[in-house]
Amino acid sequence: MKIFYLILLLFFNFTLHGQVLKVREQNQLIGLGLNLNQLKINDTHVQQNLQAILKLERKRKINKTLGIVFACFSGFGIASGTYILLKGKNDPTEGKVITSLYGGMMLAGGIVYGGISIPFFTSAKKRKKERDIIAGKYLEPSLSTKMQVTKSK
Repeated sequence: MKIFYLILLLFFNFTLHGQVLKVREQNQLIGLGLNLNQLKINDTHVQQNLQAILKLERKRKINKTLGIVFACFSGFGIASGTYILLKGKNDPTEGKVITSLYGGMMLAGGIVYGGISIPFFTSAKKRKKERDIIAGKYLEPSLSTKMQVTKSK
């Protein structure tokens, strides 16, 4: 019987966060321009939309970060490959072939990384558009007009 009460006590000590937005999530939504005071936060449809906005924002940030990382690798690879190729051009020693081969590989690797970064940037842009469409329903009126002006440019 003691084990039953112990298990029951453990279940009552857990805090459930089912449909409630955490403070961090609320701050993120406020940062996106949503006015949470005017929303019916207890409505399940509104909750689902707000969770979808947060999920799309997370995906957008991850894709943008990965795109930036691959673009940096691309820039480093292209710059170092070009430097090695140009330095090896005037080298009269026998290592000219190996140096030019290594420089070419670095340059090709940089171009490949640049090609890899493009889908991440386009995906981040797509997620931002999806997020803005859902968030457009809940934006404050002053921010809604600003968002429409930036979309038309």
